[in-house]
Amino acid sequence: MQTDEKDENLEFRKIQTLGKSSYVISLPKDWVDKNKIRRGDKLAVYKHPEGTLEISYVDQKASLRGVIPEVNEVIIDNLNKDELEAVIIGNYLMGYDNFKLITKRKYLNSFQRKIITSTLSVLTGYQIVSELPNVVEIKNLFEQSNFNVKEIAMRLGLLISFMFKDLIEALKERNLEALDDIIAQDEEIDNLYLLMRRLLIIGSRNVVAANRIGIEDNALCVTWSVILKKIETIADYIVRISETTKIIFSSEAEIPEEISALFLKIGESVAKISEKVFLSYFEKDAEEKLVTAEDKTEFSKLKNGFTQKIIEDDIDKRLIISLEKICFYFEEIANYCFDYARDLIHYRLYFQ
Repeated sequence: MQTDEKDENLEFRKIQTLGKSSYVISLPKDWVDKNKIRRGDKLAVYKHPEGTLEISYVDQKASLRGVIPEVNEVIIDNLNKDELEAVIIGNYLMGYDNFKLITKRKYLNSFQRKIITSTLSVLTGYQIVSELPNVVEIKNLFEQSNFNVKEIAMRLGLLISFMFKDLIEALKERNLEALDDIIAQDEEIDNLYLLMRRLLIIGSRNVVAANRIGIEDNALCVTWSVILKKIETIADYIVRISETTKIIFSSEAEIPEEISALFLKIGESVAKISEKVFLSYFEKDAEEKLVTAEDKTEFSKLKNGFTQKIIEDDIDKRLIISLEKICFYFEEIANYCFDYARDLIHYRLYFQ
């Protein structure tokens, strides 16, 4: 590593020996004083691949959360439903392990309590640990080192593949109950996505926290946030397809056999692309397997043929609108899969 000896932040210090097998180096006094480091405190030493060392202070009380205070207190009076949900989720994502929701009135009303409990149900690790008439204290009970971003990404990919398989079968059988099951699976994906967003935000501020969740360089937390957002968006589109299809099936609308066959082929084409992308992440030759030009060409032909057919056939206009909407959702999923595959390739090429 090249250094500029005129840099005011640069100091040179000699390595000393301690005993027969240990080497020590003194720390700058102003840095120690600034970080209020005391005898017995821990320092994190991260070894970069190019040979440099990065030393940072580990604030145990902050649980590797950077400069976030130990407890956050929020007055929730006059907050509407969306604002109260945003406050709770915001504290979660920003890495607070302990915060209190407080009212200046005598007690929290039933409306506030219902929002608090329903919002916490989708935030992994967050639970109410103590309660007074006017105060609810919430803590994170999960240890972040129990999670690995790459493993969670792979699991999310598997869940997407399973949702797609179930969707294709439900479309073939006009199975409303199966469509309801697919819609319900979205909650698990949302929970995992919010958990990983929280851990990635924490990791982006602290190299040790990033290492604990399997990120080699905390600058990559942004890259993984983008990758995981695409997975979550794909799941949302699968749910929208399920909801729209459920409306069509419930109305007992007659879909011409040829159009129905084309419709299924589009779904199967996107499902094949999705499975190829999400199930090949850890394979050595994944770059060649992720997406091919033939995949894109096949999907485009099917989509264009389907669009032309529903325009030509004399079917109910409301049905046409619903089918075009589903076709749009399939196209968006395909585009996100292509983007996701490209992100993974770039990740391997530049960061591994």
